[in-house]
Amino acid sequence: MSECIEKATIHFQLHYDDPPKEPTGLPTRIPQRLLNGSSCIAVGMATNMLPHNLTEVIDGCMAYIDNKEITIDDLIKIVKAPDFPTGGIIHGYEGVKAGLHTGRGRVVLRGKVTVETSKTGREKIVITEVPYQVNRDTLTEKIGHLINDKVIEGVSDVNNESKNKEGTSIVS
Repeated sequence: MSECIEKATIHFQLHYDDPPKEPTGLPTRIPQRLLNGSSCIAVGMATNMLPHNLTEVIDGCMAYIDNKEITIDDLIKIVKAPDFPTGGIIHGYEGVKAGLHTGRGRVVLRGKVTVETSKTGREKIVITEVPYQVNRDTLTEKIGHLINDKVIEGVSDVNNESKNKEGTSIVS
């Protein structure tokens, strides 16, 4: 990618100590904003771009290169929906479709939960995926408060047993 910098493909600005200039951004062959997602606020408008799957984004780029007249509906068949690094289940696809068609949509994301039976015969609820940008420790703390305040009945305690490399495991 460094060869792209020398071809005047990006803008440069003065560095903090003036003489050398630095690039304002780095060139990439794939749309990073679509892959990683981003949120920003400007004068009079805001944007929240959700993260997407690398393979789907590249396939969508290739489809666009092959057919510049491709429709949004055809692209949606390739880049189906946002792909969240923490997992979760998109509840209702209409908000995703509206967002892709108009730039405005509401995506409702829910965590993934299973019910397991322990060796002692007690059932336990295990949260294996949390919605995007939900902090597992904060979620565990809020559930703990709801248990203590008797808002949630039938649950005695909650523990965050997550290990970073092995994913999420919040057990109650």
